[in-house]
Amino acid sequence: MIPDRVVELLHGPALSARILSDLENNGRVALGITLASHEAYQLKGRYLASRPTGDEDIARQETYQRKMLAAVRQVYPEEIARPLVLGFAYRPGVAITFRVEEIFLQTPGPGAGNKMA
Repeated sequence: MIPDRVVELLHGPALSARILSDLENNGRVALGITLASHEAYQLKGRYLASRPTGDEDIARQETYQRKMLAAVRQVYPEEIARPLVLGFAYRPGVAITFRVEEIFLQTPGPGAGNKMA
């Protein structure tokens, strides 16, 4: 287990009811994270808690959206980038907290799928 590695994931309403139900039933989390550079990781761990998102969470999500839109605009034209990034509903939202126990490299290449130290 990775000591003191707690992640809080902000999730929109589309699937949050099902995700929370699954988390309450088995407590296991697997989260895939991919950067625009194609660098990718999978975090695995144990569900700790959830709560409704608040104003600070919404502000963080909006900052993330602006940064993501700028990155996607470098690859795609505006008419694709804008709906791709801004098309996700974040309200009402849920914050899901989990303790990371394992990290796996998922970037395509020779080390993909390997557990990281």
